[in-house]
Amino acid sequence: MSDRAIIPSLAKMAGWGLCLLLPLACGGGAKGGSGDDDAARTTEGASTTCPVSIKIPSQNEAVGESIQISVSQSCSNWTNAMIAYIDNVDCASSAYAYPNAGCHTVSGAQNFSTSTWVRVTSGKHVIVVNNWDSKGAVGVSSAVTFTYSPAGDAGSGSHDAGGTDPVFITAGDIGYPAPNGAAESTGNVVRSLLVTNPDAKVVTLGDNAYGDTNDDQGSANSFATLYAPAWGSFIGITLPVPGNHDYGNWDLGTCYDCQDGAARVMSGYYAYFAGKAITVGGSTATTLHYGYDFTTKGGEKWRYESLDSGFCFYTPSNCAVGSSEYEWLSDELASHLKKSKGGSYAGIVVGTHFDANESQECGGMNTQVDPMTELMYDYNVDLYLAGHVHNYERFCNLARVRATTTQANCGTRTGPVCDASGPMEINVGTGGAARASSDDPWAASMARYVVPGVLKVTLHDASWDFAFYNTSSQVLDSESGIAVH
Repeated sequence: MSDRAIIPSLAKMAGWGLCLLLPLACGGGAKGGSGDDDAARTTEGASTTCPVSIKIPSQNEAVGESIQISVSQSCSNWTNAMIAYIDNVDCASSAYAYPNAGCHTVSGAQNFSTSTWVRVTSGKHVIVVNNWDSKGAVGVSSAVTFTYSPAGDAGSGSHDAGGTDPVFITAGDIGYPAPNGAAESTGNVVRSLLVTNPDAKVVTLGDNAYGDTNDDQGSANSFATLYAPAWGSFIGITLPVPGNHDYGNWDLGTCYDCQDGAARVMSGYYAYFAGKAITVGGSTATTLHYGYDFTTKGGEKWRYESLDSGFCFYTPSNCAVGSSEYEWLSDELASHLKKSKGGSYAGIVVGTHFDANESQECGGMNTQVDPMTELMYDYNVDLYLAGHVHNYERFCNLARVRATTTQANCGTRTGPVCDASGPMEINVGTGGAARASSDDPWAASMARYVVPGVLKVTLHDASWDFAFYNTSSQVLDSESGIAVH
């Protein structure tokens, strides 16, 4: 059914802004309003033929003036779409804070839930949802009234305190082609964790879309066919990071086989995430980094630094001392100091694509990120998350520089050593890519699993927890109450 066929049938609602609810996962997003009579109101609409549920989030938590609203229906044959009418909403795309809801009709699916971000002003609002079947019959829900008070800051990427401590779910190396790809299975684990952690965010650790061939890596097509079906429903709550495969982007015919990361075009990655994910940082290969604040229920702040090490794959000097990436991380850490360094932050997490150390082979390490890990040590970063190697591996808190140690099956060599003052490194390149061996563990390696899965991290006032889940939702590795340092 075309837009022209739909809109006239709803003309009686003229003067209200039209905002289509995009097909994202219901229940996984931030909250941002309160019902007049019930803070967590869910209304079963009195539709003419198919009931519609409308859920207005209950807490004043949002991105700028954008809040997330969810609707659902489960009627057979009502498969075309649902449209939400909200009073006083400006539907011009340029008026929306990210993520951009837009005002377009998109086909839905039977028994689906939808969720989107909409921009509203402070005060009372009314929402009505219309759904229709393939023959054009229209059902209209009963109106739901809610009051919105803005919170958060779109510019700084802040996240206001809610009723629970912040959680994020993470993995890298996700959209991998059949027959060895497991992104759909890990995506299902994320979905199940979002049910019990509805305010959680999703953090990717690079290599989001591999492509079926070399010249399809990181392309718009590979995101559409390999990433979106498995993890795309989380896009509105995602904090992404690019990996080296995302830098392929050869779908534009640009820089095939060149080794200069700066010349590559982030066409697929940027087009997919920009304006829809929480943020992607800037718009060029040298600006795809950003910081984001999490706030505990006790009001303590944690800083998440999303570092673009995928840019360093082609030219390692892109991560060297003095590079734009190094200078950005140095400035970020210096301006968001932990309390232990005289600042106001309880803890700091750095997420990126390249792991510094791995037990995949003798001497396994990626030295191009050494300048970054040295900065992490200097600023007392608590957790260093990475992907790249296709397995799960947790190291101890690591020293600033490598030293003489042992590596199983490899003897004595220079490698990672423990130091309680350093960041804990956890590699989670388990989001879907074919598994890689982990047969040569360093002495500093605490746990290893060669299975697909995701990591859940929970941040508290002065400590943090983690749990690694396989695709059967079993916890294989976990620890609670890890003190910040």
